[in-house]
Amino acid sequence: MIYQKSKVKIINLLRSRGDTDPINFKLSNKKTKKPIDITSDSFTLSVSDEEFPIDANYLFQSTGAILDGFKGSVSFPVIEAVANELGGKYYDVQRTYGGVIKTIIRGQIQFEQDITK
Repeated sequence: MIYQKSKVKIINLLRSRGDTDPINFKLSNKKTKKPIDITSDSFTLSVSDEEFPIDANYLFQSTGAILDGFKGSVSFPVIEAVANELGGKYYDVQRTYGGVIKTIIRGQIQFEQDITK
């Protein structure tokens, strides 16, 4: 049996507890490094306590807002309830384009203690 290597990019995120600034990504072609046109695409970011959950028991899901479609820039709002939970979580980002759904980014998101409460 032959397997094709996954092309999911691993990006681990470190954030301070309580920070609700959006999570932003810029998509570019791996070979040319040029931005990917995402003007007609949609994106979903899902956060879970489990690295590989078997059901849709998310802590949080966020719909991506395209900031600049021609420059491949997408932003995901973060809700306060998730931002206030300390510790590590797992996330992935799915891109929907031309009838295809593809997981393009995954990793851990770590919320560390801050000083301001």
